[in-house]
Amino acid sequence: MIMPYVSKKAQLGPRAKRWVALLLLGVFVAYLVVVSSGSSRQLRDIEADWVVVQAVRHDLDPFTDVGRLAETLGESINRPGLSELDDGPWIHPRTPGALLVLYPLGLVRMETSTILLLAFSGAALIWLALVAVPRLSGLAVEKVLLWTVLLLASAPVFSAFEFGTQSIVISALVALTWLRARKGDGWVVGIALGVASVLKVWPLLLVVPLAAKRRWSMVASTLGTTAILMLAGFLVTDTNLKTTLVALQAASERWIGFSHNGSLGAIAFRVGVEPIVLLVPLAVAGSCLSWAAARRSLDLGLAFGIVVGLLVVPLSWEHYNVSLLLVSAWFLGTQTRGRALVWTSVGIAALGMAARSPNRHDLPVVGLATLAERLLVLGALCYVLVVGEPMQDVIVRSRLEPEKFVRGA
Repeated sequence: MIMPYVSKKAQLGPRAKRWVALLLLGVFVAYLVVVSSGSSRQLRDIEADWVVVQAVRHDLDPFTDVGRLAETLGESINRPGLSELDDGPWIHPRTPGALLVLYPLGLVRMETSTILLLAFSGAALIWLALVAVPRLSGLAVEKVLLWTVLLLASAPVFSAFEFGTQSIVISALVALTWLRARKGDGWVVGIALGVASVLKVWPLLLVVPLAAKRRWSMVASTLGTTAILMLAGFLVTDTNLKTTLVALQAASERWIGFSHNGSLGAIAFRVGVEPIVLLVPLAVAGSCLSWAAARRSLDLGLAFGIVVGLLVVPLSWEHYNVSLLLVSAWFLGTQTRGRALVWTSVGIAALGMAARSPNRHDLPVVGLATLAERLLVLGALCYVLVVGEPMQDVIVRSRLEPEKFVRGA
């Protein structure tokens, strides 16, 4: 059989492959931004965020019904309109610290703030795919092109763009913390984790593995940034801790039973168990697991912290799993036998695109798939921790420098 001759000059080198990957990512993300900015979804987080920030700017209570706030401000915003929810108050669950971080988006028109957030999320996604994922997995960019496609084509990423959330930006902040913690201690990155923690509470659990590995500057700056932003948020919004907790509890009670919720609290709610009775012990147990895992490997501890955080917060949606993809990226670069569970999780996230339809709000499979992805990755992590595989089985071999190894701590 005669094989066709291919000149070596015609083959893409590593640098050319990186530029091709960057071009493909740019085109894909631009497509997502354009499509998402014209989305017809009834509920968009960025629109609700804009309304509550405007409420703060006009000395209104941000913890009241978002639809009424929009009417007061002379804006039109669609109510959720979901069959699973009643017609009660629609409270948007944001901490005062999150309102302070999101405040700049309220300085422009709603449409402009939507485009800005989506563009910023697109830039964060490119950084995750071209920098964070290769470094977490220990693979060269051209070696993770398939993984990049799965990352971009997964339901969590589409959902983040579709609903205009901060999940991709939060994932980038978490990845930045993870990568910096591998190199040692540093207080600057702790600020990034503190910002992520006020936007969504679950990243705060990552201070447990950081403390286990004595990254004290990171822990202090994370907790300090979180506290400063929350206190400043109380002053700016003219609220207090009690008012905030009551409002967040009301929002949690309203949304926790929604079928898209991938938290274990949603399961407890559906079987008639008070969610807090299940979530608090699980959070404590998960933190202990994260601490124990971090004593063996920083990577393993941070991976536990991310998965546990996603499972124990009362409201945890599909787009939160963008951060779960970071754990999967690291795990798939290891040599441990638990990778089959992680590949299954990645497959569910990719196949989740098949469930997307105009009536997708009524599909309970979305929340179950979101929870299944997390439990599969948790199972893989527990396999490594409990079975006690030798750490050389969890070493990431760098394809860029085959003679070197990169440990998780």
